[in-house]
Amino acid sequence: MRQYSNQETVTYDDGASTMPDRRTDDVKADDYMTVRELITHFEGIHTKLGDIHTQTIKTNGRVGKLESWRDRIVGGMAVMAILVVPILLYITKQWIQGNVHIDSSIIDTVIAILTGA
Repeated sequence: MRQYSNQETVTYDDGASTMPDRRTDDVKADDYMTVRELITHFEGIHTKLGDIHTQTIKTNGRVGKLESWRDRIVGGMAVMAILVVPILLYITKQWIQGNVHIDSSIIDTVIAILTGA
């Protein structure tokens, strides 16, 4: 164990950790902050914590909006996969087999629906 000048070494009950025992008579007055300095220091910490809290609330709101947007996209893809894709595959199969005739009026209607015209 290392001995510090004018200090005893303290060993705790668990025997594993040691720490120098600083005696108050060994400490100079400039080693400690004054009460006014401590109050100023803690006020600064309190201000910074307030700023961090405000930014955290903003960030959490943005993340929530992004998660909501992602859920909508995933939901839309699920609808496409479950409803639209099988219908399109069925129509394509019937068209290949010659059971469905697609004329220009159907194509124009589909294009109008898709473009919102």
